[in-house]
Amino acid sequence: MEQKPIAVFDLDGTFVRSSLLIELVRGLVREGVFPPLAERELEAAYRAWRERQGTYKDYLMKVVEVFYRRIRGRQVYDVEEVGRIVATEQREQVYVYTRGLVQRLRDGHSLVAITGSPDVIARPFAEAWGFQRVYPSNLVARDGVYTGERDPPMDASVDISEFKRSLLQGAVSELGVTLAGSVGVGDTESDIPLLEMVESPIAFNPNLHLARVARAKGWEMVYERKDAIIHLRPEEQWTIDGLE
Repeated sequence: MEQKPIAVFDLDGTFVRSSLLIELVRGLVREGVFPPLAERELEAAYRAWRERQGTYKDYLMKVVEVFYRRIRGRQVYDVEEVGRIVATEQREQVYVYTRGLVQRLRDGHSLVAITGSPDVIARPFAEAWGFQRVYPSNLVARDGVYTGERDPPMDASVDISEFKRSLLQGAVSELGVTLAGSVGVGDTESDIPLLEMVESPIAFNPNLHLARVARAKGWEMVYERKDAIIHLRPEEQWTIDGLE
């Protein structure tokens, strides 16, 4: 049987217009699993990002810190239920470009999602869109209660970029697919190893770091803004400026 090529997508900010983790935290507060204080702990980082005094990455790292601290001791059933609810709410909150790409590639490719968002929301979301595999952050639980840990453990010593590369290599082996004719879509520098491995890399709404790498390597860049989808080809003349 002929091997299918793989199509690998980051989810947050690439397929989903928001972050599944951020939406999960909001849902956990709304449903009473997390206290309202959890959202208030995020206000300073959120405001700094919105006012261009801080970065989105700083805000997201604060969300990660609050989530893993607050998830400790919570019942698995309660969190999984909220995860399913929020995944359904976010089902159509996706980008037009990557939605269309998934729909076009679905028949001829094996669709794989790699995301830092927790399994309780990433799995139901990805499955609803027909992804064959999703590699999320797996929450550790004992006796039906979350420990606040991840499997495998993720800390400052872990190179996220190389970890994603190893996940893609594992997916190729596990699914029996090929990198010939493969497609990859990402939005930050942590996706660079994925994009280097595939035949057709696409930097979608890339941050400054990824945009500069994509241009240097001749990768296609796509921006979706308001009602426009803008394709930047490597042979064209344009400039990249940061906000600093």
